[in-house]
Amino acid sequence: MGTSSSSIIVPSYIAKELQLIFLEENLAFEFADGMVRRRGRRNTAEKIARAELVLSDPRLSLARGHITKALKYFRDVTAPDYENVVKEAVCAVEATARALFPESGKTLGDVANSLASSGDVPAAIAKTFHNLYAFRSGGEGVGHGGATGGKATKEIAEYCLGVAACQIALLFDLASAEPEYPF
Repeated sequence: MGTSSSSIIVPSYIAKELQLIFLEENLAFEFADGMVRRRGRRNTAEKIARAELVLSDPRLSLARGHITKALKYFRDVTAPDYENVVKEAVCAVEATARALFPESGKTLGDVANSLASSGDVPAAIAKTFHNLYAFRSGGEGVGHGGATGGKATKEIAEYCLGVAACQIALLFDLASAEPEYPF
């Protein structure tokens, strides 16, 4: 018994329509080869979900806008923009830091230094904030024209997105920490 052309066309049509729906809704999934697949790693998705929960705080609306842009650039199947994923993810961290620690300075570096000097975070951890920002400024095509600090590949962009999400959650936890009483 032969396969009719209509029996091949229908599944192909359905697959294309499903993929189109996923794209139009900007979902973190794609439909390919008859399967629904997550874009990015599960660990990254979990860290982003935690950051999105934190970013529901009204003080963090600016940061929420940056992370939304970063995710849009990352999840765009037809034309992902990994340089802007990095830029927007780091902007989200900086906006979070500035909103939660306004007395600590105007930049992410100022806040990281303040947290390290107060003992709220170890100096080595504070450097992770500086280093992520350094890639945002020095990565090829990320922050400044002509920078030669490395390319923002899909893997690097996802790493930066995950680290930024963890940093946002850490900043929120530090800002929300209850004071320790000596009794």
